[in-house]
Amino acid sequence: MHDVLKYAPNVSDLYLSLDIFSSDNTDGLCKGLYLINPTRLIIQCEKVASNKMFVRLQNALAEVIPRWSHLSIFNCPLNPAYVGNIIVRFLVQAKQLHTIVVHSSFDVRWVYTMLQEVPVQAIHIKSPVSQRNLDCIASAYPTLKGLLRYKIKVAAKATAHETSAVEFSHVAPSLNPFFVPMSSASKETQEVIWSRVLYFAMSVEERAEDPTRKNVPRRFPLLLVSKTFHSLGLSYYYAHVVFKSSRDILKLVSVLAHQPSVGANIRTICARAARSSYLDYGSDDDDDTTASDNSADDSMLWHMLPVDAMPLVLLKTSGLIRLMRHENEVPHYFSFSWDAFVALAKSSGSSLRECYARVSPSSTASLPQSPGIFSHLVELRKLDWSCETKFLCNSMDAPVPVNALANLEELRIHLPDESFLTVLSLMKLASLRHVALVCDIKADKFMQVHGGRLRQLEMSSSSVNNLSVSILDLCPNLSSIALNCELYYFTSGGAMSVKEGIPDRDTFRSRKPAASLVEIKLLRRDIRKKDSLAKWEQFLLTFPHTSIPNLREVQITCFEWPTSEREISKSCWVRATERLAERNIALVDKTGKRWRPRLKLRGG
Repeated sequence: MHDVLKYAPNVSDLYLSLDIFSSDNTDGLCKGLYLINPTRLIIQCEKVASNKMFVRLQNALAEVIPRWSHLSIFNCPLNPAYVGNIIVRFLVQAKQLHTIVVHSSFDVRWVYTMLQEVPVQAIHIKSPVSQRNLDCIASAYPTLKGLLRYKIKVAAKATAHETSAVEFSHVAPSLNPFFVPMSSASKETQEVIWSRVLYFAMSVEERAEDPTRKNVPRRFPLLLVSKTFHSLGLSYYYAHVVFKSSRDILKLVSVLAHQPSVGANIRTICARAARSSYLDYGSDDDDDTTASDNSADDSMLWHMLPVDAMPLVLLKTSGLIRLMRHENEVPHYFSFSWDAFVALAKSSGSSLRECYARVSPSSTASLPQSPGIFSHLVELRKLDWSCETKFLCNSMDAPVPVNALANLEELRIHLPDESFLTVLSLMKLASLRHVALVCDIKADKFMQVHGGRLRQLEMSSSSVNNLSVSILDLCPNLSSIALNCELYYFTSGGAMSVKEGIPDRDTFRSRKPAASLVEIKLLRRDIRKKDSLAKWEQFLLTFPHTSIPNLREVQITCFEWPTSEREISKSCWVRATERLAERNIALVDKTGKRWRPRLKLRGG
């Protein structure tokens, strides 16, 4: 640090950590502090140390801070009391200090008591301050009121409504209280214009992008303006429906019974189970905040959904494009019967592009079903399948439609019956590019038939290891592969345990080099045991890179890069990435960041 600061004398902002371990060496930093004259000093300190190196840095600050003639801004650490007795007395001597930055309003008292002799002109509070805390500060420390710089904390629920009020507050009221917009235009013209206005006012495009988004204006009150608004806006209101409980489905059944035309305008049905859920007129997350009395555990009771409820909905939604679940939703919260899936395929097969099919067991589904149902899904692009229904594979009465699912691009399988993969193996699936097998299942035949078209693949490491042929030989055109490296099993006592699932050394070996593979993801939760870390390090150090000549990135989701020198020196991931870097391969942590080597001084 002495050499760094020697060649960087014009540093204006200095971020200084006082978290010093006894193994650290602060000699170079202490010498370098005399070579700069910063304007802003930012201190980071989680705990006060008492080791030799910390004391040296403290003594150096005691001498150098009064010499920093440019120092005018001081950023306090998260808890300023930690440094109160260490460097405050040095700051008092720096008479030119005029700005203090604290994290919260609770730190203002410390500034007032410790820095009274400093001619402070402004105290910046980084976190938003509630009006109540601001009033307390003003009454306790009247002299500080004019020095504070802050942002008022606004309640989240009121933000959207307050923003709308500010945006439209400049519109002057009409001078004619009996004015009727477009009164001279024909009814057809009025309906066309109002329909377009309601389309934007009801955030149809925003909800199409994300049906569960929160920051959209309330829509339900627009339906109550007039009969015209109700008639024109009803289809927009139900264009993208969100189910938060099984009762929401029953309420939509009631709506469709009274307003059959609504069904043809529904484009999205999304499942999002919630601990508190309520649906008044439709499925509008933002319209109401009052939970129904029995909704506390309703999200856990999707399996109690009446058998005939979803078929009634899906039979009347002939224009459905997406049947989906929220990305953070637990899969088993939203399921429906096999009859409902049949109704979906027959009514919306010509328009459905994305389907999350979590089909629950039923008396009908216990019998082998005809695979001909998939021939209805002519527009399907994405299929998320979790269904244990058996299919007829070699029946003359129910032949497999080889040209079915011709537009399917992405397939995700959770809990299938083996006959489902057999059916898919008999189809062409010419557009299939992305497959995720989120289960342990024998997939040799499926990979032999469709592996050559795949560009992205996700499987468990155990399933890959059980293949009779190398996965890179079965899927030679992959650009990305993700392996789930956690093996769950039940012990003799009935408890669930996790077994280390490091891929075998032969997993990434092939007869021919996989020239198109550039990215590998290894999915694993946090690893804490030293022996497990050693195994992972050995796997990376002996990685068979010759079979993957163009590999550029390996991501492992069980760690984050260390940030201190102490952690860096012990990290097996740092040692592994330095070896991989020699082969032009980057190691990526679970946040998606690559390792950035620390600055090293050249010898001589």
